[in-house]
Amino acid sequence: MDDIKKLNTPSPYNGPRPQGAMPDIFIQDSFSKNDERLWVPLAPGRWSRPLCFNISQGYWVHLTKVIGGGFLSRHRHPAPVHGFVIKGSWRYLEHD
Repeated sequence: MDDIKKLNTPSPYNGPRPQGAMPDIFIQDSFSKNDERLWVPLAPGRWSRPLCFNISQGYWVHLTKVIGGGFLSRHRHPAPVHGFVIKGSWRYLEHD
């Protein structure tokens, strides 16, 4: 089975980067629980883990970890936000 997956997996692009293009930032194992260096502390009990910084299109992707419950004050984002809960729950106080 693993040999079939290897045959069907495309190779990453290894050609030259266009002049001025920034390198991609990609974390291979973003769900690893063994490397705490990848979590950036934001506040007590709150961390962020960057997964992607897309400079050319102006967006980023990250995981947020909250332990013991948490509260975010009202804030704004410079672009649309798509949030998914992996474990636990999330709600907006102003909409309940």
